[in-house]
Amino acid sequence: MKEKTKLRWHEYLWAGLPLLLVLVGGAIGGLVGATATNYNLRLFRSTASRSVKYLLSGLILLMAPLIAFALSSLFLAFFGPRGGG
Repeated sequence: MKEKTKLRWHEYLWAGLPLLLVLVGGAIGGLVGATATNYNLRLFRSTASRSVKYLLSGLILLMAPLIAFALSSLFLAFFGPRGGG
């Protein structure tokens, strides 16, 4: 069985930042945040250089709220309140 690479505390902190989406995005934000955190943790355990890890993780961190917003908008478009009277 392959042993997982041990990460430092600041790598866990950085990788887990997308989880904050649950505070503003509810369930959809939590789902996107958890997925982004999972990708970040896998990235930090990879053999890429430290600068590449933080660059790619930063892109994930920037994209996560945009994806959560897009999914929330789609959800509201399909299941939100209908206009009219």
